[in-house]
Amino acid sequence: MAETQLNPNNEVKIPVYDAIAKRILDTPLIIRNAMLVQLFEPKDLRSLMMVKLSEQDPNPHDLRNRDFGDGIKRYLAFSSGKNYYF
Repeated sequence: MAETQLNPNNEVKIPVYDAIAKRILDTPLIIRNAMLVQLFEPKDLRSLMMVKLSEQDPNPHDLRNRDFGDGIKRYLAFSSGKNYYF
């Protein structure tokens, strides 16, 4: 299971799903001093995932409610710029 990790120094490591390669990347997105911790309940934060779409040809199909191969059903929670969080 791809799980978001919260470190004691308020650093959040979020798994990243590459919609082009159709897989979860090995390197998570690391955000320091994140307000994400205040936006979500701890149980919901664990399943948070960022989705990277193709910048040249974004496919809205990639933003549908789904799991990402780890069995956790996710839905689009919010977007920030070109980053989409489930």
